[in-house]
Amino acid sequence: MANFRISHNKYLNCCLADGGWHSAGGALVFENRITENKDAFIQKVNAISKDLSINPNWLMTVMNSESRVDHRAVNIASNATGLIQFMPDTARGLGTTVDALKKMSNVAQLDYVKKYFQGGKYNSYLDLYLKTFYPRGLTEKDNFILGSEVSDARARKIAQQNKAIDLNNDGYITLKEFKEWTKSRIPKDALQILSQTLETVQKNPGKTGMILLGIGLLATGLYFYTKK
Repeated sequence: MANFRISHNKYLNCCLADGGWHSAGGALVFENRITENKDAFIQKVNAISKDLSINPNWLMTVMNSESRVDHRAVNIASNATGLIQFMPDTARGLGTTVDALKKMSNVAQLDYVKKYFQGGKYNSYLDLYLKTFYPRGLTEKDNFILGSEVSDARARKIAQQNKAIDLNNDGYITLKEFKEWTKSRIPKDALQILSQTLETVQKNPGKTGMILLGIGLLATGLYFYTKK
């Protein structure tokens, strides 16, 4: 989420060998993780993605990485809440609160997911995930060091709390490292579907789904959360 998201030394590793990443016949990836209001939720994800001009699988993957598509997910350290782990300040900026978000249905919470991403231009899954993890990175070049616009101490803190992304172990995380780390967590076949545009998905739903049939994915969950 926004407001300089950093992890808290634990990673939510969503191992998808259990079939979490599964798509066939045009189904969305990770839709088997939707436990409530499934049809309405899928319909709304598709509608939101169309309005944002993005591949709906990008949004599903971001939500899986952040919360395992659990609208009740709460980060015990930061109180980040919901499908994309809204930070308290971010929630207030969107006209709500994390307490209110906790009480919403998964379908209702999608309105705030849309509101958060609205107005941006996303050319890839990485763009959408970067908007969630560190929005400043969307306007920076690959050599940008996360947190450096605040202070050196801030940059080092982010690297310290996200050691896995500091690929060269120099105590800083560049935007290039974040992109490389994110891509490294996704199998090549999965990257194929995430590289598709909304138009491609709409034209070839069956083909898009079959690409990922039976593929396991270790998604990049950057927050350790607990249900409340």
